[in-house]
Amino acid sequence: MGGSVVVSEDVSQESEKRSTHITVTTAALRDENQELSAFGLERRQDGLIYWRSDSAEHPRNWSTWRKTFDTAVIILLEFYT
Repeated sequence: MGGSVVVSEDVSQESEKRSTHITVTTAALRDENQELSAFGLERRQDGLIYWRSDSAEHPRNWSTWRKTFDTAVIILLEFYT
């Protein structure tokens, strides 16, 4: 097993600042990457979670039929409410 990654987060609460440090092992990161991959997601170097470009779950990769259907449902619901 490799090293560890330290993530720090500043949280303000009633004019006082405190810092939280979380240690994450590389094994935990591998597990997280496997879980994210199952949903078509990935964590990039900046720490944010993005859609994988080849993910079938990403709305940009949906078929034209799926996009049209979803848009029609939204429009019909807007007229109904």
